[in-house]
Amino acid sequence: MNIGFIADEVLEEMSVPDRKGIEHASAVGFIVRSVQELSEKNLHLEQENHQLKEALANVISRLEQLERKK
Repeated sequence: MNIGFIADEVLEEMSVPDRKGIEHASAVGFIVRSVQELSEKNLHLEQENHQLKEALANVISRLEQLERKK
């Protein structure tokens, strides 16, 4: 089983001249940077998710209090 890239589908900076292959050393840098960016985005989304869960818990608690007063 072969795993790889199709040279026409990658950034020009990652391909060798004439786009007939991949410059693996260049590809590693792009891949590492992509993972870093995705990690940052994931952290932001986890923080946002936590805040939304707290806000939802607060709304549910307030709703339950209002329903008990009826």
